[in-house]
Amino acid sequence: MDRQSEPGDATDPAAMAASGHVLVRCFDMVDDLIEVDLAVLEPFQPRLLALIKHDPPAVDEDGRKFWRTGLPVHVFSSLLMSLKTRRLCLGKNVSLSMLMHAFEHEGIVLATPFDEPAHFQRLPGPQAGVAHPKLDERAVTSLKGIAEQVATALVSWPRLEDKLRLAQKGAGLPRSCVSPTRVWLSFDVKPALDRPEAGADRIVALVKPWPSWLKTLLLNIGLSRAQLLRRGVISEEFSMETYKTLTETIRSSPLGILWAIAHDVPSHARTGEENLNFHKAHDFVGKVRQAVLGAALEPDHTKIQFARSIVQFASTILTNAPNFASVYGPECADANGGTVERKFLADSLAERGVDVVRWVGTGGPYGGGAPLPDVARPMSFPSLGDTESRAVALLDFSRVL
Repeated sequence: MDRQSEPGDATDPAAMAASGHVLVRCFDMVDDLIEVDLAVLEPFQPRLLALIKHDPPAVDEDGRKFWRTGLPVHVFSSLLMSLKTRRLCLGKNVSLSMLMHAFEHEGIVLATPFDEPAHFQRLPGPQAGVAHPKLDERAVTSLKGIAEQVATALVSWPRLEDKLRLAQKGAGLPRSCVSPTRVWLSFDVKPALDRPEAGADRIVALVKPWPSWLKTLLLNIGLSRAQLLRRGVISEEFSMETYKTLTETIRSSPLGILWAIAHDVPSHARTGEENLNFHKAHDFVGKVRQAVLGAALEPDHTKIQFARSIVQFASTILTNAPNFASVYGPECADANGGTVERKFLADSLAERGVDVVRWVGTGGPYGGGAPLPDVARPMSFPSLGDTESRAVALLDFSRVL
């Protein structure tokens, strides 16, 4: 039978607390005692610590003083380790539900209520939500980078330059939305990547329907290849060495995923060399598609691997591309049509001598005005989407022309 400790005994509650360690017993381990460091319990003020401070201990047959936890040993060990590491630790045969009930039993709150101050240190809550950033780069930093790439691409776009020139000297184009110094620009809705059926070959399922965005990207990859061929950097072979050089060249472009803008030259404005590159790129696209769809009849397995890798590379480009219609769209604009993203773009364009006059339905560079006339058809940027966009801006190039 347990006996009570005498006051002043070396093992009374005060003396044991002064040593920093006490012994406790779990109800499923009556023959063994567990040593507990009070410093682990102190910050959380659990029920067990209150018992140790205010109730006298029991004494076993060997004269050892202890307190009862009321918990099974595996649950109590998990509780102690969680408090010590300040992370939930599930021991052997302990479920999350059991451990959560143990916290409840001990009066330990895992997270401070939003409307109550914390009276003592508690275990940190789950690291979720915008209060705990997980990205390597902040969204604002990424959006500024996108604005810089878009601004650089626009002032480097041969087709846009040609449109502005033709507006002054050409015969006039209906629905062109272009004057000699200004142009209406529509930011593309990003095409969707369809998920293939279960068990289907993903690359074949991508090439077979032949979407326009894939044709456009492969054509521009072919134009980059034609330029490298002309400079003698790569060979005509469809080898993985050629693939590596070609894709690394595209990835290293300062325009990033907008590298293809520099290839977008109208047919009437192409030089002889550009025409040759264009025809070579068309031939490249046909060979890639044929190698993917006719793999069963193609004896050169390296060529098949090259073609499939190129299609995968084009798919990755689209996957990583921003949805410009969403980034610069009006859905989350303020009462004047302004957004943070539109401001970043206006600032980047202004540094290059280009001004945002207004967005559709808004007055001013960031935001109330007239909508775009129904007969007008703005230029599409970067010309990968086939869905009408609501992100349409009027740009002024008079400072650079």
